[in-house]
Amino acid sequence: MIQRYFYIVPLLFTLFFPTLILALEVGDKAPGCNDKSNQPLDLSVQRGKVIYLDFWATWCPPCKKSMPFLNELHNTLSSRGFAVIAVNVDENSEDAKKYLANHPVDYPVIFDPKGKCPEKYQVMAMPSSYLIDQYSVIQNIHLGFRLSDREEIRTRIIDLLNQSE
Repeated sequence: MIQRYFYIVPLLFTLFFPTLILALEVGDKAPGCNDKSNQPLDLSVQRGKVIYLDFWATWCPPCKKSMPFLNELHNTLSSRGFAVIAVNVDENSEDAKKYLANHPVDYPVIFDPKGKCPEKYQVMAMPSSYLIDQYSVIQNIHLGFRLSDREEIRTRIIDLLNQSE
C-alpha cells in the first residue's frame, strides 16, 4: 500500500514545484540498476538494441492492459534488435509472480520490491516506460497506458529501429 503513495507524492510535488524536480529527460543516459537486493538491470548487456523499459505493478490496471501489447511488440520486433524489459515494483514480488503465472509474457521481468530502480528513473506514474536507443540514451518517456497509445508507441519504436539499421 505504501508503494502506491510513493508515486503520488512526487507527482504532486512536481505539479506545485516543477523546477525543483530533477527527473530524467529525453536525451539522458539510461541508468542501470545494480542493487544487490534485487535482480540487476544491466543495460550494457543490451547495448546495440532498442529497449522499451516498462515499470509496472499488479495493482495498476493500465499496467495489466499494456502487457499483451508489449508482449506482441517484443515477439514481432525482437528479430530487428528490439527488447522489452519489465521492472515490477510490487512490495510483495509473489503477487507479481502469481499474476505472471496466469498471464505469462515472453520478455524478461525484473522484480524490485524495494523500489531502487524506479528511484533511479524517478518514476512518478504507473506504468512508466522509457524507450532507450542502441546507445543507452532515453529517446521517449511514456507515462500511463491507454489502448489508444499503441500506434504512437509502435511508430516510435519502429522509427528508432529504422534509424539503427
